[in-house]
Amino acid sequence: NETVIDGGKRAVFPTPTVVCVGVLDDVEKHMTLDFKDEGDIIYLLGINSGNISGSEYQKLLLGEFSGEQKIDLKFERKLQLFLIEAISKGLIKSAHDISEGGMVVCLFESSFNKCLGFEVSLESRIRPDLLIFGEEQSRVIVTVSEGLKKEFEEFLSLSKVPFQMLGFVNASGKGVIRCNGKKVIELEIERVKEVYSSSLQKLLS
Repeated sequence: NETVIDGGKRAVFPTPTVVCVGVLDDVEKHMTLDFKDEGDIIYLLGINSGNISGSEYQKLLLGEFSGEQKIDLKFERKLQLFLIEAISKGLIKSAHDISEGGMVVCLFESSFNKCLGFEVSLESRIRPDLLIFGEEQSRVIVTVSEGLKKEFEEFLSLSKVPFQMLGFVNASGKGVIRCNGKKVIELEIERVKEVYSSSLQKLLS
């Protein structure tokens, strides 16, 4: 996906996205991305690396897009098969892939429907901003009811899918993210939702 500018080839950003459609055998087991209830446990499935290549955050920091995101297709398959089975077993209440905007956008998007709050804590050697805005592949945020915590984690261990328990959904109406014990994000869900929903309109007006 390229174009020619001043005699040289340049990649067109963003590149096309391939979408796959499948058959849902039981509609009662469909999954949505939104947080459901106060007290639900928030998990990260997959591994953080802090890769911001090709992201809006990279453009903000460096003034340009560069680098690339890589994907391990064998691990992606393992992760997706785990999710299908966990959803089928009724272990997961919500699931949202981490993509544009990284983990921070994923968490807030999950909060918008019911305006539920969340509080999560991350422990990592990765620089905090890269950790929360990184867009590396094959990561999913899921929520699980507290009563299914043991069964879910046992199934995770058998599946050998790396995971971290991050925190909890709450009724505070705020999103709070801590990195290595330090609070790096605390924002009202309603305010973030308003900015998120009206940004294109404001940009074009």
